[in-house]
Amino acid sequence: MRNLHRKFLTEHPNYNLSYSLFCRMRPFWVVNPTLADRQTCLCKVHENLSFLAEKLHTLKLIRSVDMEDLTTSISCNPNSKDCMYNEGPHCKGQEFAIAAEVNLQANVELTQWSTETVIREKKNKDVPSTMRIHQVVTGAPGEILYRDVSCPCTARQSYECRCDDTHTFSFEDILRVIPPPKSVTSRHVEIDKDIWSSF
Repeated sequence: MRNLHRKFLTEHPNYNLSYSLFCRMRPFWVVNPTLADRQTCLCKVHENLSFLAEKLHTLKLIRSVDMEDLTTSISCNPNSKDCMYNEGPHCKGQEFAIAAEVNLQANVELTQWSTETVIREKKNKDVPSTMRIHQVVTGAPGEILYRDVSCPCTARQSYECRCDDTHTFSFEDILRVIPPPKSVTSRHVEIDKDIWSSF
C-alpha cells in the first residue's frame, strides 16, 4: 500500500492525501497481497538452493548463480526428460565443474530457511505450532550438500528419503507440459516469463 500511495502522489501532485486516508478510501477489491497471489515459487527448497548457489558463487566455486545455467552445466539436453532426471546416457552422474581450488575444511556460513515445531502455551494449554526460521548454518564446503540445506528429512534425522531427486525445468519446459489456457494472451505469457526469470 505504501508503494501505491507514493505512486499516487507522484502521478497526482496537486492532491495532498495522507497515507492513512489513502488506505481508508481504497476500493474494496484492493487487498494486501499474499504468498498465494505470487506466480513464482518461493518455497523453502528453492530458496535454500538459491542461497547455496549464491554462497558457492561467492566462494568462486561455481561460475554462475543462475539456476538455469547450473542445470545446463550438468545436463546435456535441458529439453530431454531423461537428462533432466539424470538418466541420460551422456549426463548420468555428471557433477558441477568446480571453478577454483578451495580449502574444503574451512568453515563457511550459509543462510537457509527451516521450519521447526515448537510447543507454546495458549490459554493454559500446550499447543504445537510451526515456526519459520531464517538461520545461518556453518559447515565446510566439502560437507555442504544440497540435501543438507533443503531436505526436510534431515531435520527429522530420517536419512532414507528421495528428496535429493529434485529436478529443475525452465519456463519453456513448463509451457510445453502445461499449456496456458486459451484466454491467456502472449502478453501474459511474456510477463510470466519475465517474472519467472527474475527468480
